[in-house]
Amino acid sequence: MWFINNLDIVFFIYGLAFVIMGLAVFFQPKDNSAFELSKIIWLIGLFGIVHGVNEWLDMWAIIKIKGKIFDIIRWFCLVFSFIFLFEFGQRTCFFKDKNWKYNKSYRYTFRQSILPLVVIGGIFIIGFLSKDFWQVGSILSRYLLGFVGSWLTGYGFYSYYKHDESILNFLNVKKYFLYCSISFLIYGVLGGLIVPKGSFFPSTIINTDTFIEYVHLPVQLLRACLAVVISWNMVGILKIFDNETKKRLEKEIIARRESEKILEEKTTYLDNILHSSIDMIIAATDINFKIKYYNPLAEKLLGYKATDVIGKTVQEIRINEGFSKEKFEEAIKIISTKGLYKYTIEKDINGNKCTIFIRVSGIFNREKNIIGYILMGQDVTERVKMEKELSKLATTDTLTQAFNRARFSEIIDIEIERVHRYDNKLSIIMFDIDHFKNVNDTYGHIIGDKVLKKIAAVTMSNIRKIDSLFRWGGEEFIIVSPGTNIECAWNLAEKIRWVIENEYFHEAKRVTVSLGVAEYKLDECKEDLISRADEALYKAKSEGRNRAIPSIVK
Repeated sequence: MWFINNLDIVFFIYGLAFVIMGLAVFFQPKDNSAFELSKIIWLIGLFGIVHGVNEWLDMWAIIKIKGKIFDIIRWFCLVFSFIFLFEFGQRTCFFKDKNWKYNKSYRYTFRQSILPLVVIGGIFIIGFLSKDFWQVGSILSRYLLGFVGSWLTGYGFYSYYKHDESILNFLNVKKYFLYCSISFLIYGVLGGLIVPKGSFFPSTIINTDTFIEYVHLPVQLLRACLAVVISWNMVGILKIFDNETKKRLEKEIIARRESEKILEEKTTYLDNILHSSIDMIIAATDINFKIKYYNPLAEKLLGYKATDVIGKTVQEIRINEGFSKEKFEEAIKIISTKGLYKYTIEKDINGNKCTIFIRVSGIFNREKNIIGYILMGQDVTERVKMEKELSKLATTDTLTQAFNRARFSEIIDIEIERVHRYDNKLSIIMFDIDHFKNVNDTYGHIIGDKVLKKIAAVTMSNIRKIDSLFRWGGEEFIIVSPGTNIECAWNLAEKIRWVIENEYFHEAKRVTVSLGVAEYKLDECKEDLISRADEALYKAKSEGRNRAIPSIVK
C-alpha cells in the first residue's frame, strides 16, 4: 500500500535510472570504434533520456500538474521513446543476422525507419476513430511499439553477443549482455502489455488495475526496478568501448617502441645494406637533400661516383635529371603527404638505353616528421620489354578492367563446349548504358569514362565468380553466365539493372541500363546466341529502356 500511495517516488527513481543510462551512452567515448553497436547505440540512449523524462512528467502529474496540454506532452514523450526503442531493437536484431534468408528484403524495406512510421500511422488512425484518442493511442503505443521494441531489443542484445562472442568473451561482459537481454524481455511484458485500463481487449482484462489486484504491488514499481537493472547493465556493456580505447593505446605504445627498435637496427646496418645490394640503387639524403648514402650500383646506373656526390645536394649533382623545378616540388609534396613517390627515367649506359624505376620515400622520426629521403631504384629494362610484348596479347579492357572482346571469343567457345559435353545451361546478358551519348555530351568524355568504369565495377561485384564480364564495345557489355537458365539469368539481369539504377555516379548522378538475356540452344552457334541477346536488348530499349528483356525462343 505504501508504494501505491507514493508512486511519485517510484516514478522519480524509474525516470532517473533511464536518464542516467541515456546520458552514460552519450558521454561514453566511442569514436572510430570497431564494434558495430557503436553505430546505433545512440538510439537506446535517446530512449533512456526521453522515457526517463516521461516518467518524471508522470511523477509531476501526480504531485501537481493536470491539464490537457500537459497530457499531450506526456503522450508524445511516451510514443517517441518507444519509437527509439523499437528502431534500436530492429537494427540490433537484423544488422548482425546476415544469414537470415529474409534479411535482405527486410533491410531494403524497413532499414530507414519505415516500419515504426507505419505503426505510428496506424496508431493515429485508430486513435482518431476511437472516442478517446489519447487513451487508445497510449495503449496501442505500448502494445505495438513498447512491447515489440523491448522484445526486439532483448533478442538483439543476445544475438549481438553471440555473433561477436569470440571477441566479447575476453572483455568479461557476457553477464551484462545476458541480464540486459532478459531485463528488456521482462520489461516488454510489464511496460508493453500491462497498460492502463482501456475499452478494448486485452486492456479490459490485463491492465494496471488487475495487476495491483492480484500482485498487490503497482506495476510501476517493478518497471522501476527493471529500469535500474537495465541502466546498470548498459553501463557494464559500455565497458567494451573503454577496453577498446585502452587496447588501442597499448598497441600504439608497443608499435612506437617497435619502430624505435627497428630504426636503431636500420641505422646500425644501413651502411652494409647499401653497399651489399647488387640489384638495387640506394641513395639517401637529409631534409635539405644533401646526399648521405650512395651505393655502388647507384654509381653504375646513375653515372655519378660516390666521392663526387656525398655531401652535395641533389640539385647540385642533378640526380633529379629530367625533372623540372615544378615537377621536383610536386614530388616532394606527394612524399610529404603520401610518403612515397614513383617515377621512371631513361638512361643511356654504354650505348644501351636502360629504363630505371625509382621509388622515393620519406624518412620519418618518432614524431612522424620527415627528416630525410631515401631513393631506391631498379633496372627494369627487360621487364618493360616483356610487358610491352604481353600488352599486345592482353585480354583486359584497360579502361573498365572487364575482359575484352578477344577474351570473349575464347570464353564463349569453352562454355559452349562445356554445354555439349556436360549438358549444362549457359546464358548471356548483353547490356548497354541508356542515353550514354548524353552523358558524354553533357559532362564530357572524362566523366563518361568514369561512368563506364563504375558500371563495370558495380557489375563485377554483383555477379558470381564463375560469371565473366566483357566490354563488347563503347558502352556495351556482355555477361557470360555458365550453368544458368533463362529465368535465373533474367533475375541476375534485373538485379544488375536495379543496382545500377540505385547507384550514385557523382557528376552524372543517375544512370540506367537496358539488358537483353538469351539462353544458349544446342542447335545454334555463338553468333546466333549473341544475335538473340542483341535483339532482346533492342526490344528493351524500344519499350522504354531501363529494363531487362529475355529472348523467348518459339
